[in-house]
Amino acid sequence: MKRPASRTAILGAATVLGLIAAVAAVDRLFPELARAEAAWLRWLLPALAIIAGFGLWRLARRGASQPRDRMEQQVAVSEYRLRAVLDHIVDAVLYVDERGAVESSNPAAEGLFGFGAEELRGRDFAQLLPPPLMAGDAAAGFPAHLAGMAGETREASGRHKSGALFPLELTVSRMTIHGRLHYVVILRDITQRRAQLAALRHQALHDALTSLPNRALLLDRIEHAIRGAQRNRQPLALMIADLDHFKEITDTLGHPSGDLILRETARRMSMLMRSSDTVARLGGDEFALLLPATDCADAARIAGKVAREIERPFELEGDSFILGVSIGIAMFPEHGEDSSTLMRHADVAMYAAKREHRGHAVYEPEQDCHGLRYLALKSELHTALESDQLKLCYQPVVDLHSGWVTGVEALVRWNHPTRGVLGPDEFIPLAERTGLIRPLTLWVLTTAARHSRAWTAHGLELRVAVNLSVHNLHDGGLPDTIRALVGNEGRPVPLRLEITETAIMPGSAHALEILNRLSAQGVRISIDDFGTGYSSLAYLKRLPVDEVKIDKSFVSAMTFDNDDTVIVRSTIDLAHNIGLRVVAEGVEDRATYDLLAGMRCDSAQGFYISRPLEAEDLHAWLRTSGWYPEAGAA
Repeated sequence: MKRPASRTAILGAATVLGLIAAVAAVDRLFPELARAEAAWLRWLLPALAIIAGFGLWRLARRGASQPRDRMEQQVAVSEYRLRAVLDHIVDAVLYVDERGAVESSNPAAEGLFGFGAEELRGRDFAQLLPPPLMAGDAAAGFPAHLAGMAGETREASGRHKSGALFPLELTVSRMTIHGRLHYVVILRDITQRRAQLAALRHQALHDALTSLPNRALLLDRIEHAIRGAQRNRQPLALMIADLDHFKEITDTLGHPSGDLILRETARRMSMLMRSSDTVARLGGDEFALLLPATDCADAARIAGKVAREIERPFELEGDSFILGVSIGIAMFPEHGEDSSTLMRHADVAMYAAKREHRGHAVYEPEQDCHGLRYLALKSELHTALESDQLKLCYQPVVDLHSGWVTGVEALVRWNHPTRGVLGPDEFIPLAERTGLIRPLTLWVLTTAARHSRAWTAHGLELRVAVNLSVHNLHDGGLPDTIRALVGNEGRPVPLRLEITETAIMPGSAHALEILNRLSAQGVRISIDDFGTGYSSLAYLKRLPVDEVKIDKSFVSAMTFDNDDTVIVRSTIDLAHNIGLRVVAEGVEDRATYDLLAGMRCDSAQGFYISRPLEAEDLHAWLRTSGWYPEAGAA
């Protein structure tokens, strides 16, 4: 680097003057050097002094410049590193001046908004963020608004070059450089975070299997619906629906098949609802329906539509299955003014509908005692098994060809110490739900075997029929238990087991294996309540059964309902064609008895013949009723 000319002239002049001054000083201090022979010394010493001083000056100047050079190098390195960081971080960074114009950006910002670096430079930052973030700030100007965001992190919408909007998070920092205000804006695309949060919210408020609202979301919607009903002075209906026989399907076909039915049930229910209604899954096979602006009559009508829709066959693995549904209805404000009360009363009504086989029921205050009674019975059933509170009654079965009693059906009763005699419909479902069905079945089989041997000892030859639950057919030890009960103590007990169609529906391989083992032991098997379940006679032909029992709902109305007569006659003919015997249940008068005999039905049972009798009373009845050959009675 060249020095200016004036600076060089001044330095030269200073050097000459310094040399003259130095010579004069030498003459004064050393006069002997003024002689001619020593004249060269009077110039040499000042010259050396000046050279030495100049050297020291240059050395000092070079030493002073080295820290400044190192500082400049460090600044350059820092700037390089900062640029490298900005170029590689995933967050977008914009450098905005006091007017709100973008001065510089990093590659992430260019990718976020779709603009190149040159397109962003000078662009008004407000153009990158549409309202509502900018709303209300036009008067104050965007720079003032940007200053107001300093030190905060906010969520807003960004506008891409294409015009598309996307969610982002931004943080603004302000700084002053050389007296000018600048802003550093850090931005991050939160589209994925928003999606994850939405997914988490959906999981927290919806059922994973059906995607319906869950109990938490339902309760929230009930409270909102109640506020709307109060404001508009309108009623609303809450229904709780529980599928009938669903557990039997999962027990026999497995949970994957049950899941398919639950998803299809959710679809069918949702299809019937308005956009303002809510269908929710509460858990298991229980659903809820919230119907704003719906009165009791409309709620009952909709419940009927839901029931008919659910009763349509479900197709599983090529087979058709028919389910029922029990629906309880609670109305606002008659049956409750808050969500918990409405839920409880709808649940009580649902159990009333299930208990009474009514399809649907509207809540009534007296139903509450039945709900409490149900809970009490659950805790008392275990005690009943241990304290001899159960008893067996037997209903005679008459052969329609001979007119004689050939067998009996064992029916369990509970002699409750305070509630009196309870029928099986009141506690068998409890036993199935509480796991007591196995010891209960064992008690029935043991007692029936003991009574059968006593009758045989008195000359009575009766085949004893015992009902099995679907849960019994998943007990691999059942065949061995029955072999031990009916085959010991001398003469084997002539035993018949009755199972419902549900227990041996297509796909229940384990149940079929149990039945085959029982049949191989000489145990006869009947299908009970035929016509109310899922199976066909063609399917039954493949099972180790020799008898079907037509449900009393078809038999009891035969004399005045031609449709039931046709159903019974067709069932008898088809069963005979595939080699099955037919028993008609629910025979309550002579006309029905004669009609069945004319249709060549094999056997009948019902109140016309006899009510269920205790073992001791049955023996006496057989001796005097005329339904048993006198020669066989002792």
